[in-house]
Amino acid sequence: MKKEDKLNLAFGKCFSNSSLLEEECLMLLDMKLIDLMTKHGFNETQARAIMNWCQVECQRRLSPAYLSKENFENQEVNLNRKYYRT
Repeated sequence: MKKEDKLNLAFGKCFSNSSLLEEECLMLLDMKLIDLMTKHGFNETQARAIMNWCQVECQRRLSPAYLSKENFENQEVNLNRKYYRT
């Protein structure tokens, strides 16, 4: 796929609130709001919706729930020790 096709697919996923791939997140993070408006023809509201959904997806990818089971078990143990109150 061409880069333009990948971007169009990522834009569609943002508007439908679908999960973004890591590659798509990185492509969208490199873009600025003004680039979305001038180069791709979105208005300000649409461009902000794309950027906000990209931020949500990046945060989701960094959450402990997204980690693999082995990493999550290690993370869960560390979190319980750190925040557990007696």
